[in-house]
Amino acid sequence: MSNSPYDEADFDIGMDSDGDLRSQLERVNFEPGMLLGVEATRDEQDYHRRRLNRHRYWLHGAGTVVGLAVTLSSRDNGQPDTAQPVYLNISPGVGVDGLGREVLCHEPYCLDLRAWLQAQWDASEAPAILGDGLSVDGSELLLQVTMRYSSCPSGMQPVMARKLNAGTDPVEPSRQKDSVIFELIAGAVDVDSDWPWHGHDPLTPGDRPELSKAETDYLDSLGTAAKKQAQQIGERVYALPHHDRALDLNADDPAAVARTLLASVSIDLHPDNTPHIHPDHIRVNNLVRPLIRSAGQD
Repeated sequence: MSNSPYDEADFDIGMDSDGDLRSQLERVNFEPGMLLGVEATRDEQDYHRRRLNRHRYWLHGAGTVVGLAVTLSSRDNGQPDTAQPVYLNISPGVGVDGLGREVLCHEPYCLDLRAWLQAQWDASEAPAILGDGLSVDGSELLLQVTMRYSSCPSGMQPVMARKLNAGTDPVEPSRQKDSVIFELIAGAVDVDSDWPWHGHDPLTPGDRPELSKAETDYLDSLGTAAKKQAQQIGERVYALPHHDRALDLNADDPAAVARTLLASVSIDLHPDNTPHIHPDHIRVNNLVRPLIRSAGQD
């Protein structure tokens, strides 16, 4: 589900900068008489966009701010034992994806779940979906509804040809619209993870450096409440790998990092492992998603 006809355009236009949280930011230094080209304007926009993305990524994490509820609806065909038209609906809302990019959804979206499942089976994708989304006891198909930011080119305008024999009347988009991509992915939800940064895996306690003697002595001198707070500080300070690439994304696919959970969907399976597409056999859980809270909401 997407309101962009260019589902992967965000990874062709500016994705490298959005997915790079390690490189130093540079802003344009404007001076009288300095000759600047279109790249200077792009760099200026890029600086502010990336700075804001990093702020949201590191200070707020990924998740829902408000709305984006996933609900189930159907049309009863009067035959309870047969497949019925079933739809997944996503309400308007605000969130931040796994790369710190703001997601604003101003209108509801709908997916025909029966048609989607049928398309997977018709395309012989059933073995992969069943393998990734099969429950432990084999009785359910487990899916995830996710969201991520997308950039949609629009406002095509004539431009000067920049290549030999580039054809007549070349055009380029004059605008990039903020958009959103909703995806349905096979797999169970990891409800035990509370790590807020999708692209940076934490060190396990056994891999973290030991506290210094001064830090240990300081902990020993504190009361129970203060000691707990100081221990939390130590866990955060020593959370990332101590090497020169600690801030690099731990993923080859930025799209996988950007995907942010909205809800889990579980569908009962028939004995032949085909989904039972009926509202009585489908469950949607919105409460497994990560939530972004402001200081005033805690």
